[in-house]
Amino acid sequence: RIEQLPSFVEEHGHCKIPLRHPQLGNLSSTIRRRYKERNEGKKNSLSDERMSQLVDLGFVFEAGKSPNFRSRKKMSWGERYEELLEFKEEHGHVIVPQNSGPLGTWVKEQRTGYRKMKAGEKSPMTTEKALKLSEIGFVFDASDRWNKGN
Repeated sequence: RIEQLPSFVEEHGHCKIPLRHPQLGNLSSTIRRRYKERNEGKKNSLSDERMSQLVDLGFVFEAGKSPNFRSRKKMSWGERYEELLEFKEEHGHVIVPQNSGPLGTWVKEQRTGYRKMKAGEKSPMTTEKALKLSEIGFVFDASDRWNKGN
């Protein structure tokens, strides 16, 4: 089944395989367990060569609700906006999955900030930022995208 990982990466753009995935969930769980054992100094069948292959694919060894993306440098709002423009150029839309890493987290923060701003609460969102996002087709209420066919 490990031969299916490159196809998964090509289709999904990442190698964070959910445990509930019908074909790869069990494999993913086994790899993560062996990775943990290996880090604890226990011998197992996860070879250096296999580890290298998995790392090259971008396999997420320590998965959870929010993988550890905190090691990356903090980017400014403008830098993330530019990253969003690159995402749009590549994908043709700006609907970034919230669990897809730093950009997904930033998108979620923009939606939350917008809701707070609209409710009159303190928020890092400004009218200028909201306008800039609106101009590129940003969806502030992700549930709306299903109703509009996006």
